[in-house]
Amino acid sequence: MPAIELPEPNEPVPAGDFIADPDATMHYFAVDRSGSLQWEQGSFSYFDVEAHIVELIPASVSDAF
Repeated sequence: MPAIELPEPNEPVPAGDFIADPDATMHYFAVDRSGSLQWEQGSFSYFDVEAHIVELIPASVSDAF
C-alpha cells in the first residue's frame, strides 16, 4: 500500500480521545500503529447494523493523520 501524503493541520490537534458517535449501535475497532489505514467513511454496514469505526492510533502518528 502506498504511503499516505496528508497536509499538516493549520491548528494543533488536541490530545486525548475522540469518538464521533458514542451512541452508535455497534463499533468496529481497528488498531493502526503507523497511521496507514484509509477509510472512505466513518462507518460501514455489518449485516443490517451500521458499525461506527473507532481507530486506535499512538501519539507518535502525525497530527495530519
